[in-house]
Amino acid sequence: MINNSFVDRLMSFFENKESKNEVTKLLVTIIRGKAQKMQDNLVIAYAGTDYENARYWASMFLNNPQNGVPEMFSELNLKKDLMKKHPDCSLLLQEYSPATSFISIEKSFIVPRFINTALDISPPLNEILKKSKSGFGRIARWVRAQNLSYECVNTPEAQQEFYYQMYLPFITKRHEDSALIVSFENIFSSKIRSDLIMVTKNGERLAGAVLHYWKNRPTLGFFGVKMDKIDEVQRWNTGAMYYFAMLWAKNAGITTLHLGGSSAFLLNGINILKNKLGGRIDVDVPWQNSGMVVLSLLKKTDEMKRFLASNPFAFVGIEGDLKAAVWLPSSKNPDLAETIRQIDSATKLGIQDVDVFGWYSAQQISALQNEFKMAKISFSFVGDFYSHWKLFFLNHDI
Repeated sequence: MINNSFVDRLMSFFENKESKNEVTKLLVTIIRGKAQKMQDNLVIAYAGTDYENARYWASMFLNNPQNGVPEMFSELNLKKDLMKKHPDCSLLLQEYSPATSFISIEKSFIVPRFINTALDISPPLNEILKKSKSGFGRIARWVRAQNLSYECVNTPEAQQEFYYQMYLPFITKRHEDSALIVSFENIFSSKIRSDLIMVTKNGERLAGAVLHYWKNRPTLGFFGVKMDKIDEVQRWNTGAMYYFAMLWAKNAGITTLHLGGSSAFLLNGINILKNKLGGRIDVDVPWQNSGMVVLSLLKKTDEMKRFLASNPFAFVGIEGDLKAAVWLPSSKNPDLAETIRQIDSATKLGIQDVDVFGWYSAQQISALQNEFKMAKISFSFVGDFYSHWKLFFLNHDI
């Protein structure tokens, strides 16, 4: 987790004489493509050398991303030089580490690759199903109708079957270019206790999930489905794997099941499913440090504004807390129904602090306040974040 406050980072940067004189060169790749789930052309820049991470983040923003030739830029004038050389580039993603300079972080967002959720499974099973009617309740009915069952098996043969016949085909098909493939040796390492839970039907294994015990934190981390069963399994959206893992953990006396990492984009399908199951942000480990980026807005393009308005995301606040960024639609008379739905999704997932951004005048801001009040959302104007966009701080009244 990031413990340094904003002020600490600022003072550290300016007190370090070497930081002022040292010119850091960064490798930058321009990536073009159609924005995810949209027809807009979008151009982003990725600064860093981690190819796998660049591939993952490009797939979060773009369909069929096309990489340009990597170029070298000075970190000191990175944003300015990028906008000058590539005027159609609207977003910059820079690899984050504790050594990332304040220049890169200022007026930007530190975005984790994965956020973590956890599920309280201490209540009786009937209470869990009743509380999660659209999640576990629906899945339990489907499981009974389809005569599905499960087994926990940890033999070497079962592990091989899961990895090569379920995990590898499933993750490759589902995530394509963004797939982050983990080796067999790491998933079933002898250094970490694990349980392999298989979903079965009439004695046949259809799918599986691996439960790791990281420092006494039972965590679901890897899923797999047999390719000839993928259409059948996708009809229940992998929910049965969560359901049977919950049953297994509950029978083993576990009271908190950690659901593993999922995208920082809050409307991602896995986040929506976890929300329905009752998953909430893991207060002990809210996000994973590996693969984090600093997201900067370079140019106010219509394509970028439409993308952000459709894709709220989690980011790390200056005090080291997990927050959500929600973007108002860019129009003279915006319909706030979708914005309110996005705020609601973030708070139900356990993110109570939501920053809402929009490109509006003071007069428009005043008019929007009434709509937020009607939605039982407290509103306070904070001020300019950039010269051309306004920052609001909102708390959902739940």
